[in-house]
Amino acid sequence: MQPVTNQTEFLKVTQLFSSVLNKFKAAPAVINKNELPEYFAILWTSIVVTIVHIVLFAVFLWQDVTTLAYFNIFSILSWLLVIGVNQKGKHSLAILIATFEILAHAIVVVSVLGLDYGFQMYLWPVACMVALNPRVNMSSALSLSVFCLILFVLMYGIFPARTSVEFFPDHIFLIFCAVTFSGGLPLVIGMMTLRTIYVRQRAKLEKMANFDMLTGLYNRRFFNTFLNEQKEIARKEGTSFCIALGDIDNFKSINDNYGHDMGDEVLVSVSALLSDELYQNGGLCRWGGEEFIVFLPQCKIASAVPIIDSIRKKLSESRLISDKELNVTMSFGLVEVNGAENIDDFVKRADELLYKAKDAGRNNVQI
Repeated sequence: MQPVTNQTEFLKVTQLFSSVLNKFKAAPAVINKNELPEYFAILWTSIVVTIVHIVLFAVFLWQDVTTLAYFNIFSILSWLLVIGVNQKGKHSLAILIATFEILAHAIVVVSVLGLDYGFQMYLWPVACMVALNPRVNMSSALSLSVFCLILFVLMYGIFPARTSVEFFPDHIFLIFCAVTFSGGLPLVIGMMTLRTIYVRQRAKLEKMANFDMLTGLYNRRFFNTFLNEQKEIARKEGTSFCIALGDIDNFKSINDNYGHDMGDEVLVSVSALLSDELYQNGGLCRWGGEEFIVFLPQCKIASAVPIIDSIRKKLSESRLISDKELNVTMSFGLVEVNGAENIDDFVKRADELLYKAKDAGRNNVQI
């Protein structure tokens, strides 16, 4: 029966380890989505560093360097505190605690073992981490970073290269390499985290600047620039393109009768249909309100009419909102552009034709 008991105990330990690991895989509810990269960077760095200090505690105890062994108990408790504070969403405090622990650890170890072991190298990543941390105000970040650099220099004037303490004297260079690597790894993780945050924020800003947040289509700001570029290309190459200014018919009555939420749903559904119909054959923009601009590249008016009219028919025959009796149609003003006009002029021509389509009974294309 002993093997069965051992197997049961092993399964219990495995399940316990798995549950702890799963707990760390998911962020607590207090952590915002935007803080996830920072949260996990601090979390996993803290876990790795805690394990390193546990190993160091055992090694220093084994080598009878009791001062450093007992100090590593302080380090372990400090990093466990970092994990706990980070779990509560207090990332700035977590980084501050980690910073002072690393500083204290570097000073104590160098004072006991000397400079040859390289523990003073921890001051460089600390200085960079503090400087790069956006949660620390500029003056505090500058003061702490400069302090770390000054302390790094002073240590070479205060502490000897080697002390009388014997700690793997035949492997000093290997320890120096390991310390340098372990000191640089959190810095790399921190910089990669900041890079991830920067890339996400930049992408978000670009999306906000160029896309309509409701429909996901290009917005007027982006399309103004786009049409200017296309106009210049048409002028230089002697080609032409077409644009169609489309407007959802009786959109105000949809908002009045069904509410603005339904109006938004109609806008999203119309955008999806237009996008599907124009897939790889043109561009699309929400020009404003219920107005859309369709862009057809290198196209003459004769070729553009059947394309726009096909879209119009498809829209009028589609049931966009399945549980509502809505007959959604669009009117279009279609013009050909050869590059000689500016944007305001050819959009104005399309707008005038759009009004003509409305006056003609809606749900038609005017050229």
